[in-house]
Amino acid sequence: MANFTTTGSDAYPNGCIIQCKVATKTTKVTTTSTSPATTGLTVSITAGDSSNKIFVQALIGGCGQSASLSRTHFNITGGTTASVGGGLPGNDVGATWCPRAADDAHHQGALCFGFFDAPGDTDANTYTLNFWANSGTVSFNSSYANDANVGNAISCLTAWEVVQ
Repeated sequence: MANFTTTGSDAYPNGCIIQCKVATKTTKVTTTSTSPATTGLTVSITAGDSSNKIFVQALIGGCGQSASLSRTHFNITGGTTASVGGGLPGNDVGATWCPRAADDAHHQGALCFGFFDAPGDTDANTYTLNFWANSGTVSFNSSYANDANVGNAISCLTAWEVVQ
């Protein structure tokens, strides 16, 4: 590993991560919305330099769906990006999960996706993870139906400041 001397604004080379903020959620959230609804997972970060970028990543520990052929969509809103993926069902989204299980109640999947934002300022930028389905009930952090064999998952939304 290289050694770096930190002096002034040229302290770190491009690509270095100099700040990390993480928000986690362990509780189950459900929605029947066919447009983006918040999962309750939000993270804020303030860049130290206006030329730096923010890499935002969602790690979804589990999601479930009440109908086996319905799609569960996720996106991240906030920052200078109005929405990752446009936020329209059937259109580009940050991530989509489509179960093909015979048992509609107990299938569950995990997802991960991210993007770079270039705020161009040193103001606080807030990002929110949203979810929705084209039909049925969507579960975040758990399968659709709970029983003795199902527990909640852990999901996180992470924002890293990256030197540019």
